Amino acid sequence: MARVLYIPARSREIALKVAYAVEAGRVPCLGQYLDEERAKRSAEALTALHHELHQAFCVVLETRTVDDGRIPVARIIDGIGSLAAALMIVVGGSYVTGFGSIL
Repeated sequence: MARVLYIPARSREIALKVAYAVEAGRVPCLGQYLDEERAKRSAEALTALHHELHQAFCVVLETRTVDDGRIPVARIIDGIGSLAAALMIVVGGSYVTGFGSIL
């Protein structure tokens, strides 16, 4: 399962920490995290408020199943091509692997 969040932050590391906190339920999932335009406006407001550059990072959270349970894996996507590739790996990877094993 994959989830896309748009996190306004001043660095990639902070965006990843916020994304993991949202996934764990320690931080509420705000509406701006679900809408790219709202996240960009929020980043602009944070830049004006703190006088530090903030930007909206696109974070794809994939939940992987392991022996002990499930773990979230977050990736920052820089462009639409990267987003398409990440979603293709997450969604299409299992189908391609299954199809390859049939051959």
